[in-house]
Amino acid sequence: MAAAVSDILRMTFSLLLLMLLTFCMKSIKLEAQAGLLVSDEADALREIATQVGKMDWNNKVDPCSNETSWVTPTSSQRPMFDNKVVCNCSFPGGVCHIVAIFLKGQDLAGSLPKSIVKLPYLKNLDLWANYLSGTIPPEWANMKLEILSVAVNRLTGPIPSYLGNITTLRYLNIQNNMFSGTVPPELGNLINLENITLSANNLTGELPLALANLTKLKELRLSSNNFIGRIPDFIQSWKQLDKLEIQAGGFSGPIPSNISLLTDQYAVHINCGGPETTIGKTIYEADDEPGGATKYVPKREVWQLSTTGHVWDVPPTEDDYIAQNNSILRMSNSQLYTNARLTPLSLTYHVRCLVNGNYTVKLHFAEIVMRGNRSFCSLGRRIFDVYIQDKVVLKDFDIVRRHKGQIKAATNDFDPVNKLGEGGFGSVFKGVLSDGTVIAVKQLAAKSKQGNREFVNEIGMISALQHPHLVRLYGCCIEGKQLLLVYEYMENNSLANVLYGKKEDQRMLNWRTRQRICVGIAKGLAFLHEESALKIVHRDIKATNVLLDGDMNAKISDFGMAKLDEEDNTHITTRVAEL
Repeated sequence: MAAAVSDILRMTFSLLLLMLLTFCMKSIKLEAQAGLLVSDEADALREIATQVGKMDWNNKVDPCSNETSWVTPTSSQRPMFDNKVVCNCSFPGGVCHIVAIFLKGQDLAGSLPKSIVKLPYLKNLDLWANYLSGTIPPEWANMKLEILSVAVNRLTGPIPSYLGNITTLRYLNIQNNMFSGTVPPELGNLINLENITLSANNLTGELPLALANLTKLKELRLSSNNFIGRIPDFIQSWKQLDKLEIQAGGFSGPIPSNISLLTDQYAVHINCGGPETTIGKTIYEADDEPGGATKYVPKREVWQLSTTGHVWDVPPTEDDYIAQNNSILRMSNSQLYTNARLTPLSLTYHVRCLVNGNYTVKLHFAEIVMRGNRSFCSLGRRIFDVYIQDKVVLKDFDIVRRHKGQIKAATNDFDPVNKLGEGGFGSVFKGVLSDGTVIAVKQLAAKSKQGNREFVNEIGMISALQHPHLVRLYGCCIEGKQLLLVYEYMENNSLANVLYGKKEDQRMLNWRTRQRICVGIAKGLAFLHEESALKIVHRDIKATNVLLDGDMNAKISDFGMAKLDEEDNTHITTRVAEL
């Protein structure tokens, strides 16, 4: 009996050992397959290669290995060539699935591969610029593609209605083939479609009403076909559409009035001399080509630019005709005024494919100061003509005169009602710019050498300084004998005005506020004397030259009497005491 029990235990142990070994072998096998493409999809790739005529895939290595036959590096010598199989290896168990195939510019002469349907995780298929023939296989109707491009091939027949079953599509491009017949209404089922290009085929008939369902559409290209009838009214349902190409599409009749519901359809915004930047919802396109004395630059299909003239201080060996403003700009949308294109004779923007109609052209100007001498204001004349469609719309346009016009408008032509105060060298006026910015304009007369010297001194000193307790200078303007300085506006005027000005201007200041004002003045002076890169002695500190903002913070102003302190060993160190 004991022997029988022993035999049973021995057999049970052997069985458990066998099961354990089997489990370990399976684990080892699964571990070996982790990170590799599943075999069914590898087999499908071999079938696809046969169907399209792809001969250089190396089936001896895993397609997800990034080996060069599966992923060919891009080259500037062949910009239209793309050979790439993209895998996603983040699935459970570490197995890989194919999610994208790019076979662009490969000279493939087969047919569209039916076996693509055996890649259930495929999202992106691009077979652009080959010699593939036939039509789109019906097997593709069951796929979950998001991006499909079979453009620039030799595909024929009608556009298959079963394309409407691939409702996951966001991008569809079948341009430059030989598709014929009408556009099937089933394409209206592609409610996630954002971009559809049917250009350069032999398509006929009217566009089906079902296309009105494509409410997410952003780009539609139908040019170079043989459509009939008018541009459909349902175009107004495409609220997000921002690109529409229908030239040589065969449409007739007037452009529907409701096409005006499209926004920014005929607008071009360019940041002259600068990079691409976004202001609000408007994208200003980059115009940062270095340029030259005589240059034509085809920036994009829709616009180009040309320049003429040599800038005297740009060496002939350099082709950088873009100026950079290195000062701090505090106006709104300052990105548009940081760079400028240098072109002393002419600057022309050529905008193509504009339909007939009236256009609004907005030009933005800003001064980038070139300090050619000690006056800090040697800018020369900036007077030119503005042409639109070869017609002069602005003759002898003068930036300086127009800028002064803006200041006059802001101050209501220096209305006495807007006067904030008056000093020995001029008056200060309150102004409001067109964008709502409140400013203070200091008006100086340059009849005396002293007034002229104060103006130049103020620009030279304060333009180089930035500190919370120094008043900010926004800019300057010269018109004839009129000198203007534009500052930030200080709501509570000057300390003198608050302490002993008109009764309605006086304020009751508690000791905490008085302390804060004194400390603010001290911090401003400490910055001027010790902390600034330029050591400056103000020489005219008094209550009228201490301005107060809305929170009663002190800011030092009026640097007309200031001078640089260049005597390193004779000045007194200024420090702010902790109170």
